[in-house]
Amino acid sequence: MADRFTARQKQQALARESGFRRRVYATRVAEGRMKQADADIQIEIFEEMESDFRQRAGADDRAGRLL
Repeated sequence: MADRFTARQKQQALARESGFRRRVYATRVAEGRMKQADADIQIEIFEEMESDFRQRAGADDRAGRLL
């Protein structure tokens, strides 16, 4: 089964989600509804996934230019 979305689309969605989480989690931490350590871990997970897809997207871009 082929992927429905490209690596670039996935990378961009994860980048948006990381930014969203940074804003929301900062508020939650300030309000005492979330621990900073938990927020940091969740943000790092999304940033790492975004990095993975950025690399895949770059590889896809390079492969496309070679054709």
